[in-house]
Amino acid sequence: MPAPTIAIDTNILIDYFLERENYAQAKNLILSPAIGESVLYISQLVILEFEWMLKGFYKVEKSTIIHRINLIMEIPNCEIGDRQLLTSALGLYGNESGISLDDCIIVLEAIDNKCADFVTSDKKLARLYKKLKK
Repeated sequence: MPAPTIAIDTNILIDYFLERENYAQAKNLILSPAIGESVLYISQLVILEFEWMLKGFYKVEKSTIIHRINLIMEIPNCEIGDRQLLTSALGLYGNESGISLDDCIIVLEAIDNKCADFVTSDKKLARLYKKLKK
């Protein structure tokens, strides 16, 4: 019988990485795929919320956020929505200042979907799109 797939929410990642009050439960959920007890599913939206909470609420540095997301992506038996896009977005996020991870995903999706143009009132985002579109 295959291992069950368990989806987790952002608070589980926050509990684990910040060792909050539910750390033990979060650790068990996150480490269980490594021993084959389950498959972990983490939505791309959960990753984006995780980045937003670490950056906005907990004031964690960008390099630490990128490191933690990379650690999440290395969890054995972990499925993440559009892993390739997330990997590209993380690289872009690490190299661009003033651009959020979700904005990196938005721009990369527009390019990947061969959109004729990208319209935004965010000047940094518009410049990023034009730079990458070349």
